[in-house]
Amino acid sequence: MKLLVPLSVLAFVAPSLGSILRGNHRNLANYIYKEYPGVCRKNSDGTGGGSNGVEYDLYKKQDNSDLDYHWCKDKCNNQSSCTGFEYRSSGDTSQCEVWKKPILGFVKKNGHDCMVKGDREHTYNCEYGSCRKYSDGTGQGNSGDEYDLIKGNIQYNECMQRCSEDAACTGVEYRWGDDNVQQCELWHIEIKSRQQQNKWDLDCCIKEYQ
Repeated sequence: MKLLVPLSVLAFVAPSLGSILRGNHRNLANYIYKEYPGVCRKNSDGTGGGSNGVEYDLYKKQDNSDLDYHWCKDKCNNQSSCTGFEYRSSGDTSQCEVWKKPILGFVKKNGHDCMVKGDREHTYNCEYGSCRKYSDGTGQGNSGDEYDLIKGNIQYNECMQRCSEDAACTGVEYRWGDDNVQQCELWHIEIKSRQQQNKWDLDCCIKEYQ
């Protein structure tokens, strides 16, 4: 029986793990991937395997002697249209699907990995204070237009992870405190400065690409 698992329930692959998996292979750009143990699907209910040449491009070991997990990942990294890849490890019959349509689901299957492409690898430059959109320390931004606001009972790591999973996120402002005080702002415009605050314990973290 096939087991269908929503994409939202599995762990996020951190940049450090991506660096380990990359090994000595050179990429034009390095991306963060979400890892799902199985085959990729175009529908969230686990249906829709896609077609070669339409949803994905298929590469086989017998046609590419260098084909392995890293080769497949590099192929996706270096194509802006790639949304992720599926790799089947099976010796001389190993194969790689480089997806160019959205991957919305997967089905668990041994020997397969479905890797959904996220943002480019990055770090965060964090300093005390609130984020500002102007270089002179003014411009706190507008919720809904320039940042998304999440209030109450959100941990620092969760706030940072949400930004990491969003390629449009430029950084976060996090307010420390008890559950009813915690607050996370996910910015989508350039953060040009920070302003120190006396009322709240705030950190402004700007996303920086490697």
